[in-house]
Parts: sequence; structure tokens; C-alpha cells
Amino acid sequence: MERLLFVCPSTGQGVDVGIESDIGTLLRIRRNTVCAKCPACGQMHEWRVGDARLTRAAESSEIRPTPDHNPDRGARANPPITA
Repeated sequence: MERLLFVCPSTGQGVDVGIESDIGTLLRIRRNTVCAKCPACGQMHEWRVGDARLTRAAESSEIRPTPDHNPDRGARANPPITA
């Protein structure tokens, strides 16, 4: 089971409203909606289940900088190969 993450339409923040699902159930109910109080802005929102992200998938899609990453070039700087 994983928690579902939604996006607050007011702030654009990812929010966890306390709903867990497995992928099979998520696929079956993806057209349903969820209404919950948003922890980011305090308002009630209605989200489509299919718009949710699973927590593990969301965590793995985050970009994690590495020491050899140069954001100015948009590519990894590789050390020279010596023979």
C-alpha cells in the first residue's frame, strides 16, 4: 500500500490527505473523485484519483543533484578518460 499525493490547485504544492491504495485498486478507481480538506491551504478540494501520484513514484522522480552535475550546462560533467 502506498499513500496518494495530490496537488493543491491553490498553491501547487504536493499534498498527502491520508489516503492509501495499491496499484490495482488505483487503476480500478482512477475515474472516481476524492473530496478532502487540503493541508496546504485549508480549503476543501475535489481531486480525480487518476491525477494522484503514489508516494514511492513521486520520491523516485525527484531530481537529486550529484557532485558531478553542472546545472548550467544541463549535462553531467564526466572526468576525462585516461589510458
